[in-house]
Formats: sequence, structure tokens, C-alpha cells
Amino acid sequence: MPNQPPKVVRLDQLEAIPGPGSLTWRPVRLTLDVRAFGCNAYTAGAAGDDVVEPHTEDPELAHQELYFVAAGRAMFLRLHPASPALNYNLACLEAVEGRRDEALAALGIAIGLNPDVAEWAQGDAELDSLRNDPVFRSLVDK
Repeated sequence: MPNQPPKVVRLDQLEAIPGPGSLTWRPVRLTLDVRAFGCNAYTAGAAGDDVVEPHTEDPELAHQELYFVAAGRAMFLRLHPASPALNYNLACLEAVEGRRDEALAALGIAIGLNPDVAEWAQGDAELDSLRNDPVFRSLVDK
């Protein structure tokens, strides 16, 4: 296959295929001829509509998913407040954005839900802005 110039598209330029419930599927992989991995998008018709099909994450499959929000806000944490991983990722985002108090609060929740999160935080570069903070140290050095 000869080298092709890169193709650039916006989500709203992709075919809109009705999915289950309020979901609209956008076939990114097919449109861009991505062959190495799965890559698709869902868009919502209105604020508050689902953009991820109901499903379970089977630990036996050990697959990973990327959720990218191009516009609006993801509401995963509102739906799953007891998720250590979601709270940890929120802590990382808040730290990178320079919101110390919010980052430490989310990190404290994540560690409270799963003490192993403290190990994740010890070497995570996204938390470097908190590294010398006494509250951070008290959370991760337990």
C-alpha cells in the first residue's frame, strides 16, 4: 500500500449511525482506515445522554479503553463515585491544572477506596506538583 497523506476529519464530519438508546456511533476506524487497533467514537444528541454503551469490564479479557471527551463533560465520576481509578485520575488532572486542594481531596478519596493507590501516586509524574506537599506525603507515606 503506497504512503497516503494524513486524513483529517472532525467528528461531526463522520457518518452518524444510530446506536442503542441515545448513542450515535461515528465509525472513526473505517473512515480513517485504521487497521492496527479498534478506534470509534460515540456522540450524544443532548447534554446528559449516554455516550458509552452499557457494558462490563471483564478482568479476564484485560482490555483497555480510551474515553476522549472532545466537547462537554464526562460524567463517569458522578455515576461511579466509589471508583478508586476515576478519583485517582481526577486527582492527576487537578494536579496538572494546578488545583492543589481539589487534587489532594480526590487523591484522598481514591486512597481511602483502595490503599494501593498510594503506590501509584508515589511515582506518577502528573502528581509532581504535589510531591513535597505535607498533605500529599501524609496520604502516600502511610
